[in-house]
Amino acid sequence: MSGERRTTAIVVGASGGVGNAVALALQEAGIEVYGLDLRPSGDGIQNSHIVDVTDAVALTRVVDGIARQGGIDHLVYCVGYQVSTRAFGVLTPDAWRRMIAANLDGAFYAVNACLPHFTGAPSDVILLSSVSAMWPDQSGGAYQAAKAGLVALARAIGVEDRDRRIRASVLMPGLIDTPLLDLRPNPPSREIRAAALRPSDIADVCRWLIQLPQRVHVPELTILPTGLQAIGDSIEARLPETR
Repeated sequence: MSGERRTTAIVVGASGGVGNAVALALQEAGIEVYGLDLRPSGDGIQNSHIVDVTDAVALTRVVDGIARQGGIDHLVYCVGYQVSTRAFGVLTPDAWRRMIAANLDGAFYAVNACLPHFTGAPSDVILLSSVSAMWPDQSGGAYQAAKAGLVALARAIGVEDRDRRIRASVLMPGLIDTPLLDLRPNPPSREIRAAALRPSDIADVCRWLIQLPQRVHVPELTILPTGLQAIGDSIEARLPETR
């Protein structure tokens, strides 16, 4: 009907492989998407905003501006920041702070900025964590700590804001074939990457979560590449790694 407000979603990290796929998938579902990132969100994203997610003031300013156009229904946080010098002994305090700031602090800033504007019909907060939050792998201590923090953050939102009909979900995917893998000291082989998840797989899950009936809530979801990873184990983790 003419004059109806479109459902809106903010996708943080929309210029990355997973974030861009999520933004496009939600757009295809008829959702008005606002992509936020340090770089333009790329081809196909209708509303792109450049912002540093580690700057709480700047992020809140952008979110407030989006909300003035008609409210916010959903938030998907897809930031995945990584460094190549990640093993203990070479991981510096500065790198640790940058990892926590982008992967965890930014998620809190985004949630905090969006909460006053959620329509509650219901509203969704989807945080992209990692299986590394649950068991050790080659991603490094800072990345694992930050992603584990997202699990705790989602659980806290679920308890505190349940009455406001906010569904907080945390996704814990296994290996995804994105450029982030190129930062590894020993990048995975072509065969490993071919068996990995695709950004579109995560995008499909995000779209599914948002489109679930209001009575349904999926708080946590682990997504693994078939044949490559299982709960607590990874074929890839047994391969040689260098610092």
